[in-house]
Amino acid sequence: MKRKAVLIQNYLSPYRVPLFESIAASESIELTVALMAPDKPDYPTWKYDFDRFPFRTVFIPGMRVVRSSQYQMCFNPSLLKFFRQEKPDIIFCSGFTASTFFACLYRLFTRTPIVIWSEGTQMTESTRKLASARKLIRKCFSSMASGFIAVGRDSRDYIRSLLPKKSLKPVVISYNCVDSEAFSSACQRFKDDPLTWSHMRDIYPAKNILFSGRLEKIKGIHLLLEVYKRVLEKSPEEIGLILLGEGRLREYILEEKNKSDLKHLHLEGFIGPDKYPQYFAVADLFLLLSLSDCNPLVIYEALSCGLPVICSNRVGNAVDFVEEGRNGYVVDPFDFEGTASKVISVLFSPGIEEMRSVSRKIVKKANYRDSAQAFVHIAAKLLT
Repeated sequence: MKRKAVLIQNYLSPYRVPLFESIAASESIELTVALMAPDKPDYPTWKYDFDRFPFRTVFIPGMRVVRSSQYQMCFNPSLLKFFRQEKPDIIFCSGFTASTFFACLYRLFTRTPIVIWSEGTQMTESTRKLASARKLIRKCFSSMASGFIAVGRDSRDYIRSLLPKKSLKPVVISYNCVDSEAFSSACQRFKDDPLTWSHMRDIYPAKNILFSGRLEKIKGIHLLLEVYKRVLEKSPEEIGLILLGEGRLREYILEEKNKSDLKHLHLEGFIGPDKYPQYFAVADLFLLLSLSDCNPLVIYEALSCGLPVICSNRVGNAVDFVEEGRNGYVVDPFDFEGTASKVISVLFSPGIEEMRSVSRKIVKKANYRDSAQAFVHIAAKLLT
């Protein structure tokens, strides 16, 4: 018999859809996805035919408080009414949010197991405002939870830090995912198109560093430019830096480009999905020096395309997907000289093809089938 599961999300991102489809394909779970905010400011508007999904989707009325493009809070007291009507066997909560609070309230009266699905790490949480108060609140939520789903080892360790040392509450890992095979194939199709490939190769130098993301301070853009300048000083040949994305630091980047004569710095802006993989195909290395970044999906895209990755030790999924010296390095983002030396060592490594191979291999553990099974297994454990 299928057990009724409610999974709470603020909004439905395209990369989540295959995960929820895989969970719904389980013989043991009847999945309902409850959306608190069907749209999100500063993000593309995603259009779905909800009827085609193998999971049910409902919209919970409420309020949304937006502090920035990155942080928002959804306040939906109607969740309690929905829970009473739905009578779920288990509730999956995304993070430590107001929605989790309402799920905890419902659990007080019904003993319905709740599972908190979290991306936070010790590093990312320590950089947030009121970190101590936030941790205290999260410990309270954790005391109410029946189990946890973490997106990697760092987030698992953070969850365990919220629990008593002898706690037996289950914590399982479900990696975030992208469609790695589709992204890899898109990169390869571009390389196999001689006309387009030749055009791109004429634009950029023989070796290129790639960044994709918001052009914001938290993404370490200013640090990345400092490292790039040192790479140019150390490199025996021209190196390109390709920046994909938009953000408040666009003008700052242009000023730095002109001031320092960074003629091979290419600020490409937002790139649509049809051309997006081309830039990964033309790159030789992906560089991400975020100051705080729980689980950036772009890491999986870079690995899928076979790129070595050098990323900040403040990136949550680095420990799971970057193997030191084998497919990249995890670095202190403020160590400009050391990071620049590692960039040079990768770009001019005689073993760079092996590094590409390791990247393609290691990203395979982040797949929708296994990630969905983590939800299925913890539900089975808690509902036995």
